Amino acid sequence: MDQNNLKKKLLYQSTHRGCKELDIILGGFAEKFLMKLESKSTLDYQELLNAQDNDIYEWITKKKIPPKKYDTEILKEIISYNTKQHEKKL
Repeated sequence: MDQNNLKKKLLYQSTHRGCKELDIILGGFAEKFLMKLESKSTLDYQELLNAQDNDIYEWITKKKIPPKKYDTEILKEIISYNTKQHEKKL
């Protein structure tokens, strides 16, 4: 699958998680940044989306430390994005 089609698939998966909170967080992140990601970051993002929703949410909200496999630069970017979104609402 070429990068463009993969990114479209990941965008869909980001906005249709089944968990409203993650739809908002991941969907917003993906809409803003996904098409600009380098190949490695795209693959890390794809891997992250394979994790369970509750785990992803706890990592993003810093309630749990992610396993090394998921502790990637892309996850750090999502955490930063989520933090900035919350700061805007305050």
